[in-house]
Order: sequence, then C-alpha cells, then structure tokens
Amino acid sequence: MNRIQTMPKVEIHVHLEGAIDAETVFEMARRNGKRLPVSTLSEWKDFYRFTNFSHFIDVYAAATSVMLTPDDWSFMVENFVKNQAAQNILYSEVFISKSMQTGCLSNSELLAALSEGVSKGEKQYGSRVKFIPDISRHMLKRGKVCLNSFCSAKRPDSSWSGSRRNRARIPPGSISRCLLRKPKRRDYI
Repeated sequence: MNRIQTMPKVEIHVHLEGAIDAETVFEMARRNGKRLPVSTLSEWKDFYRFTNFSHFIDVYAAATSVMLTPDDWSFMVENFVKNQAAQNILYSEVFISKSMQTGCLSNSELLAALSEGVSKGEKQYGSRVKFIPDISRHMLKRGKVCLNSFCSAKRPDSSWSGSRRNRARIPPGSISRCLLRKPKRRDYI
C-alpha cells in the first residue's frame, strides 16, 4: 500500500448514486431484472469508466435506473461504506439525490434503508457516513416536497448531517423558501 492509501481521510462532498462501484450496480440490476446497456459484468466495468461528462451522465442514468427497492439502497450504502473504509476514509458527508428519485420509494422507506445500510456498514467496516439531501433547483416543485419531507422526518442522529441542530433553529418552510427560490442572475457570479 502507498502512503496516500494508508493515510486517514475524510470526504466531505461525495454523491452516493455517482460513487457506487460497478459491481454493486450490476448486482442490483440482476436482482431487479433490469437491463443495463451491456450484458456482462466485465463489459459493465468497461462502460463504467467515464470518458467525459456526457458519458458520466449516461452511466449515472443507467445506474440510477436499477436503484428501486429499500434493499437496493441499504445494500448500496453498505457497499459504499465498505469502499470508503478500503481507502481509509474514516468519515464521509454524502449527498443523496432524492429529488431525482421521486416515485421509487417513500421518504420513510428511503430513510429507513439508508439508516440500515449505514448501521451495517459502520458496524462492519468502521467508516462513518452522514447524509445530506441534494435538491436540484431546476426541479423546484419536486425539490420543495423532498426538502420539506427530509427536514421534518424523524431521523437517527447518527445518519444525518446536523439534523437535530438545524431542524431546531430553522423551520423547514424557511429552508425551502431560501433554497428553492428561482435563481437570480447574480447567483452565478
């Protein structure tokens, strides 16, 4: 092992759906009877090597299409924690794109699955994970529903970044009004 590999690390900005390894996605596709753009794990691993941003989006779309059940999300999180631990990443703040996943699972199903995956992964591999819901501004209505659900949901403190402190001081409606307002031109400067 090299020095970088053995050095303890934290990762404070990683997106769960985009950071899942090829094997985990392939297994979820197999379990759910979903077709991927290729047939074998070897071909999927080759396809999974991003060549540019457009290709990353193609891979992301194919991968997220197989993330369907609570078991998928729990399995995905547990494997994510395993992969983080293998890199000696001791703590990760992980974005989940629930606003892109509406319709698959209810918020309570997703939250329970994520918590289960974190619990199993942390216990088995020792790396810690906290989640942050990622809200897409171009999907304002969906994002507002998602954000309000996540802000008002009862969550285990071990799985959610700053959940109790932030919820106590800022009502969910205020958060969604701030984050989900139509962007102004000056927001991009």
